[in-house]
Amino acid sequence: LYPNPAREQISIDLWSNENMFYQIEDISGRILLSGELNGQSVNDVNVQMLSSGIYICRIISGETNYTHRFVIRK
Repeated sequence: LYPNPAREQISIDLWSNENMFYQIEDISGRILLSGELNGQSVNDVNVQMLSSGIYICRIISGETNYTHRFVIRK
């Protein structure tokens, strides 16, 4: 996941060509954004509507979840 810190978008670099899902959560666990990652090696996610702060990006692949912490800095 890059860049970190981000301003307007993050790029999620996938290790598999299968479809996955993402969730962007605030530090209290509230889901703010979610969507499908389409199996391309890099997927861009627009985060410009999020305020400055610390967020969690959860990648969901079948039964497995991966989490990445990132910062929005305006």
